[in-house]
Amino acid sequence: MTTDEFVVTGAPNAFPKGTPIGAKAKGRITNREKRQSTDIDGKALTWDNGQPRMEWVITLATADGDRRLFAKGNMLKAIKTAVVKAGQNSLDLGADLEVIRTGQDKPTRAGVDGAWTYDATYTPGAFGVDEDELI
Repeated sequence: MTTDEFVVTGAPNAFPKGTPIGAKAKGRITNREKRQSTDIDGKALTWDNGQPRMEWVITLATADGDRRLFAKGNMLKAIKTAVVKAGQNSLDLGADLEVIRTGQDKPTRAGVDGAWTYDATYTPGAFGVDEDELI
């Protein structure tokens, strides 16, 4: 598989549409990259001011095979909190990460779903990304 094929196809989403509250993704971090968020059609997303919407794509080696986390918003906050709670300042390759879907916020306006909420547990590994880069 080429790098381009991996980026396009990649590992399955750890939390696809329809994933229930209480579901978790747990595994060893094998890859992480910061990239611009895209919509379902692959179009790059930007904020109203034109700045790119960024997310972390974190690949976990799980008991069910590789799974990807598309970490932004509440999920990213939970992961960052877990990293700091573990006494670390980086998201490391080889570290263990568990993310649990804990609930859903109330919608902020009609016609949209509320944001999912998450909790995370992080056990340090060997190579890192500075905590400030998680912003």
